Amino acid sequence: MASTANLTDLGYGFIDAAYNAFHPDQEDAMSASIQKFIKIIKNSEGMMDLVREKAQTKNISVDSMIVLDATYLARKEFEKAADTISRSQD
Repeated sequence: MASTANLTDLGYGFIDAAYNAFHPDQEDAMSASIQKFIKIIKNSEGMMDLVREKAQTKNISVDSMIVLDATYLARKEFEKAADTISRSQD
């Protein structure tokens, strides 16, 4: 079922799967970026404290929260890069 809570799953994952099928290099780059941010988070005691706090608030495991935060950071990094490229072409 689609609702505003899971709007990011629009198309039940089809849209992302189709995009990744045509742009596999993007998927590899995103995966590498997520892994980079996971390492950064795990190596920073301050960030780990924040992650533990957020995990407890959301009632999920710390590892799940690390992945969620790393994914968020990787997406923001890609959006920023895309905006930079877009502005340079204007």
